[in-house]
Amino acid sequence: MKKYLILVVLGIWLFSSQVLADIGPKPSTIIELFGTDIEDCRITLISADKQIGMTTVTEYAFSQQKEAAVSLLWNAIQDEGYEKAGWKYVYPLRELKNQQIEWAYHPPEEFRVAIYWPSYHKVVICSEVLKRYTFRSYFQIRIKDAQILQITSHYKYGRELLSFLLRLLATLAIEVLLALAFGFRKKEYLWIIAKINVWTQIGLNLGVLLAEFKMGTGMAFVLCFILEIPVFLIEAHYYVKEFRKMGVSKNKADWAVVYAFVANIISFGAGMFLQNNVFGLY
Repeated sequence: MKKYLILVVLGIWLFSSQVLADIGPKPSTIIELFGTDIEDCRITLISADKQIGMTTVTEYAFSQQKEAAVSLLWNAIQDEGYEKAGWKYVYPLRELKNQQIEWAYHPPEEFRVAIYWPSYHKVVICSEVLKRYTFRSYFQIRIKDAQILQITSHYKYGRELLSFLLRLLATLAIEVLLALAFGFRKKEYLWIIAKINVWTQIGLNLGVLLAEFKMGTGMAFVLCFILEIPVFLIEAHYYVKEFRKMGVSKNKADWAVVYAFVANIISFGAGMFLQNNVFGLY
């Protein structure tokens, strides 16, 4: 029992100091472009609040002096008085992937969109201030002749469902493969692992999304981090309890705590892979 408690405490400390485990949802802003002249454009967000990955436009321009796009961006922000008004933080200019770009890891709550067209050699900054409205906020921008015609917000329920299902399937695959590696190879063991992961994933996703709608992105981001700890503890406790009921030795059952921790760490890495290669995040 002492060994079990030590492993649990170690797991809590590592979780709180290093990573968010499981393939849980991450806050993000998605911009989709429609219309003409969108093939070669590059986009960034301008914010009055600095977030992860952002720098001041002056620092960005100084570090990229030889790049015409950055110079044009700096000039546009200066000429329209945005920097003096406090709108001075930007992400690096990025190219579209399948007509869209996604910013994750707690993007700014309020922002403007800046678009660079190399063929027109100009930067256009959206005068409208956009506000994130949910954990994953979607915006559509209609373009014609290198001009912004319209910006609308819309929530993609189908994509969110697909995102959740992919995270769930990836988590289950990782949990099962690691269970085999840890020696939990009976069908009964694998069924217990699959069952608890389905429930913890549903709970994690619903908790974060409900917090977003009720209390905003900031609280949802905090809750996402907090919920990862009980997810690990619930899984570890449930595995040990059920495995002992099935006659597994105490020593082997206690190893289920280590298994739960390792599985969560690896599933977090898988989540980053999905975000980078499937959903177009950083």
